[in-house]
Amino acid sequence: PCAMGSVIDLNMAGTLAGTTTSYTGSNTMVGGTAPLRPACGSATSIGHEVVLRYTPRATSRLRVSTNNDGTTAGFDTVAWAQPACSSLPTGNAGLGCNDDSGTAPRTLASTFTTSANVTAGTAVYIVVAGYRPSGTPTGTFALTVTELVPGMAGAMCDPRVSSPPPCADALTCIADAGSTTTGTCIADGSAGGRCRATGTACDMGLACSGSATSTASRCRAAVAVGAVPPTMVLLPV
Repeated sequence: PCAMGSVIDLNMAGTLAGTTTSYTGSNTMVGGTAPLRPACGSATSIGHEVVLRYTPRATSRLRVSTNNDGTTAGFDTVAWAQPACSSLPTGNAGLGCNDDSGTAPRTLASTFTTSANVTAGTAVYIVVAGYRPSGTPTGTFALTVTELVPGMAGAMCDPRVSSPPPCADALTCIADAGSTTTGTCIADGSAGGRCRATGTACDMGLACSGSATSTASRCRAAVAVGAVPPTMVLLPV
């Protein structure tokens, strides 16, 4: 599957929409041998491997899935990603792997997120194979690869998501007022942001509300005893 002419260039052959690249392919004409071994499923039961090369546009984690309309129902896919098109050493889990996490009618489809960021401009190799003992080891697969780019300060985010982190390093997704589904990436230690767990908890003029090790901690304006907090409004008596 790694021979010249066999590897599919996903950036060229796929269709890009936003941060997701889609590609529909088939392994029905691919031999049943499996020189590449996955880190999940039974390696001796894998066959009909198709290799796709993907070059990320941004440094990010990748969400890879065959659980999409267009994948043959009953096609038992196994999908994984690795940094090179070669057999992984024993005990090497590669970048991510999954077998059988789909939803009806594609319950045997695969979805996974890479365990770490991949580097922009550096190719990774995604393998789609079939599981032979049960289900159907060959068929049409609709593959999607989504770049999960961490948000910068001020970017919208989903506070319900923790893995992978929706915001870049040293930022936390803080839920918008009155919402549990939308949030904003705010720098740790800044006003309204999470308190830093190490070093100075908050920027100058701010104090940590709650325990710095708690995800609920916030940096708020420090107010002297007897002073009026800036968010308070005094009404005439």
